[in-house]
Amino acid sequence: MRVSNRLFAILAFLMFCIGGLLGFYISSMSKFASYKLMSVLGNLFNITGALLLSNIVLSNKKVKTFICDVFAGFVLWGHLLISIGAYVIVFIVSFFYNLPSSNHVMSFVLCYFFYMLLPLIVVDEYVFSVQARINIPLDSRANYLGVFFVFSGLLVQLVGSIKDFMS
Repeated sequence: MRVSNRLFAILAFLMFCIGGLLGFYISSMSKFASYKLMSVLGNLFNITGALLLSNIVLSNKKVKTFICDVFAGFVLWGHLLISIGAYVIVFIVSFFYNLPSSNHVMSFVLCYFFYMLLPLIVVDEYVFSVQARINIPLDSRANYLGVFFVFSGLLVQLVGSIKDFMS
């Protein structure tokens, strides 16, 4: 196995475990309010998008290349593996322990996973894929990633606000 494949396997396992730990921690809370978590996620996405769209962070070409080639892949795989890790671990642990919010966490993670599939497909197509690396300039790819974070953050916050309003 090549070093990069081993490193990917280790990072994938770590992302899965982080998702499992987060899912277990959140499901052990007595009152899980998904709209609060959505607000935090939306704010993190907005801050990341603002940093990526500012020319201060992406003024260096090496940093842009790292963001588009490595960080974008980390974002794609992170959304997938952290969500799956949270769902699987909470599902398994819920058989052995009576976690107060396990059903809410599993439904939230499942909805979030499917909600993020379409935007992540766009990120893969316009930022991370081999065709994007060949056909789309580096500046545009970095801007697309920043726009993804800003719009995803706004949508996640909007859905969270609506859920808060309806509760």
